[in-house]
Amino acid sequence: MGKPFEVEVDSSGKGVGAVLFQAQDQDGTDRRVVAYASRVYSGAEKRYPAIELEALGLTYAVQQFRPYIDGMRTIVITDHAPLKSLLHRKDLYGRLAKYQLVLQEYDLEIIYRPGKQNIVCDTLSRYHPEEKDETKNDPEIHVVEKAANIDLVRVGKEQDADNKIKELKDMMKKHKIHENVLFEKGSDNQWLMRLPSGTKYGKELAQEIHSSIFESAHLGRDKTEQKIRCIAIWQGMSNDIRKIVEVCAQCQRNKDPSKTRIRAKLGKFPESTTPFQRVHADFVGPLHETRRGNKFIAVFVCSFSKFIIAEPVPDQKAETLCKIFIDRVVARFGPPQKLVTDRGTNFMSNKFAELLKKLNCSHSTSTAYHHEANGQVERANQTIEGMLRQVEDSEQWDEALQLLIHAYNNTKHATTGIEPHRVIHGKQANSPLKNSLPDHNELNETPISHSKQIENEQGKLKEICAEKIRQKTKKQQQHHDRVKVINDVKIEVGDKVLIRDHRKNKISNQFIGPFEVVEVNDPNLIVKIPGARTRSNQERTRTVHKNLCKLNIEESSSSELED
Repeated sequence: MGKPFEVEVDSSGKGVGAVLFQAQDQDGTDRRVVAYASRVYSGAEKRYPAIELEALGLTYAVQQFRPYIDGMRTIVITDHAPLKSLLHRKDLYGRLAKYQLVLQEYDLEIIYRPGKQNIVCDTLSRYHPEEKDETKNDPEIHVVEKAANIDLVRVGKEQDADNKIKELKDMMKKHKIHENVLFEKGSDNQWLMRLPSGTKYGKELAQEIHSSIFESAHLGRDKTEQKIRCIAIWQGMSNDIRKIVEVCAQCQRNKDPSKTRIRAKLGKFPESTTPFQRVHADFVGPLHETRRGNKFIAVFVCSFSKFIIAEPVPDQKAETLCKIFIDRVVARFGPPQKLVTDRGTNFMSNKFAELLKKLNCSHSTSTAYHHEANGQVERANQTIEGMLRQVEDSEQWDEALQLLIHAYNNTKHATTGIEPHRVIHGKQANSPLKNSLPDHNELNETPISHSKQIENEQGKLKEICAEKIRQKTKKQQQHHDRVKVINDVKIEVGDKVLIRDHRKNKISNQFIGPFEVVEVNDPNLIVKIPGARTRSNQERTRTVHKNLCKLNIEESSSSELED
């Protein structure tokens, strides 16, 4: 008594074999066989995967040897290495979870040994004696009178020939009643509760398993259903579970499946036909403060010519914006028909709005966290920042800015293939190198007047620009439709949406809300912010792009999950 036990176990393609040893000395070299055990698989067990067969064999072995090893430290030797983790894994379900529960009752240490060294139990698992007919040698008893008896074998055969009775027998094989609850045998021979269609308890059970941190933990429809199918089944359960997961508020705020993600079609502005018809504006900064006190750059981009105007400024207040817009844009090129900006407080200020109204200039804004609508000036900002990084003295970047912008405006643009300065002025700008060359008119046999030359040049350049922009827009649309899966969901006033939270950290909710839609200005939505009001006591609203939203799915009624 008290000496350690060892169990060697093996599962083959035919059955299970196990041997129980007990060490007779401290180092375990002298072992004595205590018991043997083996059995063949049932028809269903033969279809188990390898890991489940090995787990089945180990479970069978410890149950057979329980009178010996119960409460004793026991070493298990197996030739299936993955079996070592069976006692410690926390993600098991189905049969493996059941085997794990059985094995945890024992004090086991699982050790791997190659199959070549596991000879005894390997033999037991492969070779089984043929079943004997125990009645073959029974003595025959002869009586004078033959008593009446029932031939159950014959009755059974005749019942099998009757389709209705056979169907009842087959149903009884797969069903049992325990404590007034009907159980049904599943495909893996596990007994499951059979619940009625439209079951209230089944839906409550599904909700509990889906939200339980010990069970599904909001892992989704398929994994929730897998968990439930280990316990109960009912007609229509897949559809019931789908509805439960769809309306789960926690899942909606934290998951962004592609099928519910809204992707609106790529929008585009009306085509510009002349320079400074539409202008895009933004601020760059704050940058390193210069000796003149400048920390920002006000940037304006002509959508037709791609001409950039950039002015260093000390701040981005509405007053500064109005002055720069008048001095650097309106006074030189006239007021544009449309100005496109983000929703910064300077651009949305009453002062700037009044100025645009006086100039009869319409104002279009991009939504927060969706700057694609103002992509032209965003790209220009990146270019300016890259050029400024080449300036050696960071405290004098404002002195170099205008020459850098001049260089940009006199370089061929990737979209039009023409220098922006040339599109605006009808000719290339002079440069130190060009000044060293003779004038074109001196080389022409028939000199052309300067005004006539500019007039001819500008007419051609406008046609080229317009065509190049059309081609570029078409190419961008094709690329967008190819790369982005369009899912332009129709959203109406009164719908509730969730909005992507760009301020989140890695483990916080991906979406916030829900918010009620009060106005649709496709592709933008105006939503009501609950509990927030303006100074004039009006409901506060927020404008957001559809691509940052997804519809909030709610239960159509409280009784939907109860009926």
